[in-house]
Amino acid sequence: MWASKHTFKRHGDEVLDDEIIQLAVWCWEPMDGHSLLGFVKVPYPKETGVYQYQLPLNGDFSIGVMTFSMTFRKRGDTRMKSSDLVVPSANLLWAGSLSILLDRAVVLTFITREDKLRRPGARRETNIDASVLVEVPTSMQGASFAEPGSPAESSDIAVIEKWQSITLQDMNPKKELVWMEHAIFKLNFIGEQAPDECGISVKLSLTELRHGHTRCVEATLPLSEATKCGAGGEQFRLPFSSEDEDCTGYVELTCSWKVPFARKVNTTSSSCSYAVAFDTWQTVAGQEQDPVLHATSNMVASKLIYHTWTVSQILKVIIPREHIIPKLFRRVLSMTRTERYSVLASACQIGIFFMTFLFKAECAMAPQPIKCQTPAGPWYGKYLFNWNLIFATILSIVMTVPVPFVLCSLFMKIAEEEVLSDSEKRAKILCWRVQQAVAWLIVFVIHGCVVTWLVRFSSEYGWEVISKLSVSALLSLIHRFVTAPIARAVLFTVLVTISKYGPCCDLCLLLKPAILPTGQIKNPDGSTMQRMGSNDMGNEEGGMDLAMD
Repeated sequence: MWASKHTFKRHGDEVLDDEIIQLAVWCWEPMDGHSLLGFVKVPYPKETGVYQYQLPLNGDFSIGVMTFSMTFRKRGDTRMKSSDLVVPSANLLWAGSLSILLDRAVVLTFITREDKLRRPGARRETNIDASVLVEVPTSMQGASFAEPGSPAESSDIAVIEKWQSITLQDMNPKKELVWMEHAIFKLNFIGEQAPDECGISVKLSLTELRHGHTRCVEATLPLSEATKCGAGGEQFRLPFSSEDEDCTGYVELTCSWKVPFARKVNTTSSSCSYAVAFDTWQTVAGQEQDPVLHATSNMVASKLIYHTWTVSQILKVIIPREHIIPKLFRRVLSMTRTERYSVLASACQIGIFFMTFLFKAECAMAPQPIKCQTPAGPWYGKYLFNWNLIFATILSIVMTVPVPFVLCSLFMKIAEEEVLSDSEKRAKILCWRVQQAVAWLIVFVIHGCVVTWLVRFSSEYGWEVISKLSVSALLSLIHRFVTAPIARAVLFTVLVTISKYGPCCDLCLLLKPAILPTGQIKNPDGSTMQRMGSNDMGNEEGGMDLAMD
């Protein structure tokens, strides 16, 4: 069942007699492509109103029957006139949507073997676990389809669709079991009415918790009775009992039946209000939302969820994000852990390598040369802004950034969004392997050259110079891995916390959105929150609505 609507607009003064509307049914297979199953043809409508059709595909009932309706409205005609039925449908196919609401079940007696021996005739006094299995025949499957009015083939087999409810534990034997679960079944039978031999089977599995005894009971409802209620719904009380009548009770169902060409009926019955409201909610909940709007709303919500966090929760999110160590142990598809370790080690080696050139070894000797003796100034002088600080910062960036940038570009495997052919896949894999080999060659060359240079440097100078160089390198690593990320995380935490209570830091967050901590939006049960959308398909101008049922 499609249950979809398409709208077409036509401009012209008249309709010719030979104009027809053709609907074709196609089957698509991944290996074979599209294949035509059949088609139907109807004349183009000339009068304003509703046209209902049930026609066999290719004029042959063995292929199938298509059910559809057309609403034709000329420009200038009222909507009231367009609802008039012009062509009623022939009852060639009995189809529709059966909605079943599992209300409740009452177990009156549940007598075990031990209860019979101890207290004959005792009623239920123990707790039970109960689950319900609903079986509904949805169509007939056989060797061939018979034309309407002809007897059905004996080889036809009913196609059964099953629905399993959740398991409820009855903690109070004097109370009823309430499910209030809802399921929809699409029925499709050849003929004018529901088959007499088909019925709805409600099977209950009852387990007594004290001794573990299980009883399976069944209640039936004829399909013809369940589909007489219409869209408003009707409640049925189905009694059940075991073969030896040790387990008795009843189950209540609410059934509503919608045919393809059903008209809306206003009802004020209180017994049908819940079924109508639940059906409306099910229709709204089943609509899909625009994926772009869904992704945008989730992104905005994940960036604003920190307003509900405490300061400690914000720190727990920002510190792992700003520190490099947690990122080395995560599994990333684009780069392996070994590749990330090698990039970090190469960056540290390059930093120490350039440090030996900037380190004034002769100034570490005793006595110091004259050029190393600088006039003493205020203690805060080295922290003041000057040109030496600017050029030192630029030089450090030029010396340390290129190596990790080149290695990450060579190691990283970027996913392809387009569908590639086999030859393109082989070429892409070969390109990745060549880049990976070049990157590893650069890593080995860097480490080999740096280690050789440090050995020669340590052989040239005494321990006084090497110890000061080692301490400088150790302080640099501590600053890189401890003080810098923690200070940055504390600063970001202060900015984010202040933004919760006032707008003074909003400009900083606007210029640098990466400061905001992000989190997942989840429901109380732990599932990811999803937003529902709607789709309005209203048409106020003249045209034709084609509804596929």
